[in-house]
Amino acid sequence: MPEYVEKASDMGPQFRVPMTRKRRAAAARRGNQGVASGTVRRHGWRRTSADEQLLEFAGAFGAITLRHAAEYFYGGVWETARKRVQFMREAGLLERSDNLRWAGTVVYPTASGMAAAAAPGLPELRALVPSEERMLHRLLVAEAALRMRARGVRVVAERQMRAVERANDSGQAAETFARFCGVAVAGSPAAGEFGVSVSPTVDGNGRARWFGVPVGMAGELHWPDFTAIVGGRIVAVEMEITHKERWRMLQVLRGYKLSIEAGHVAQVLWEVTPDVQMQLEGRRGADGWDDGLLADLGFLESGQVPDWSVKGRPMVVRAAQGRDEGVRYALSQKTLPPSLRCSYRLWRQWLQVWEQDASALEFEEWLMRPRTMTQLRAMSQ
Repeated sequence: MPEYVEKASDMGPQFRVPMTRKRRAAAARRGNQGVASGTVRRHGWRRTSADEQLLEFAGAFGAITLRHAAEYFYGGVWETARKRVQFMREAGLLERSDNLRWAGTVVYPTASGMAAAAAPGLPELRALVPSEERMLHRLLVAEAALRMRARGVRVVAERQMRAVERANDSGQAAETFARFCGVAVAGSPAAGEFGVSVSPTVDGNGRARWFGVPVGMAGELHWPDFTAIVGGRIVAVEMEITHKERWRMLQVLRGYKLSIEAGHVAQVLWEVTPDVQMQLEGRRGADGWDDGLLADLGFLESGQVPDWSVKGRPMVVRAAQGRDEGVRYALSQKTLPPSLRCSYRLWRQWLQVWEQDASALEFEEWLMRPRTMTQLRAMSQ
């Protein structure tokens, strides 16, 4: 015999709705919200390691899309991701937003979700509601970190770096966290395993900085968007999709140069939009190659087109890319000239034509050719 619950009707009298197994489980999840939800069967669900990894990563990086959750945490199975996200939302561990059409469903942990994902050795972070204005940058950073994480690389979010560097000490908390993350601190297991030693940069106040990059004499710090720990060394990753003033970019680059020379940062990977790429690399002029900021600071050869096939450069620049289709669309709209910006639907149609065309050009370069628009207009008639 099915159970029934009373539900008020718009018609006045009450009627009974059958209480199915799914409804009982959902009611149990809503009735047992909080940090411990999902730890026992009577809560209406059981938390998995994949759920906790999602909560920890999304909490550290601020947000991910449901498509990211499916690809990187649930074996590429969309329905599994949708169901697990729904369970965590009903359990009060996760929130979702569907306000940005291009992003689809964006998920981020609640305070309970952050606490549920807390693990020994990781800094305590507060919950936040991600800003829609900076959502493209946030999701690009998260996606780049997810790609590295999928290859077995340890990644450290900016929020985690700030948390350990804020400690009221002389840098011990940051050093302990660096050891925990696999940085080859002198005397650490990583130093013995990889045969290298990483030293911190000392800021203007004489404090050792393991994750922040000093950029002034008064203790000011610059924070990478995230860092990757590769072979015991620190690789700083910068997702730069907004053109900075020359003096600001120079300040950051000089800070990185000092950190590289100190044996602190091994490499800086810049993922950038075309305008930032030109600022860093330079451009082809009437009389040859006009240097960018990297050549001005000695990171590239003056007067030469950058050759990124050379391994071991301390600074590497490459085009920012989004694998998630919605992120890719938003990034494309940011880099294309206003005359070529379009709806998500039309952009997808153009993308399909580009894929069928098998062009050697990147999509945006292909789209900006005059004959491409002639071709697309002819097809739409």
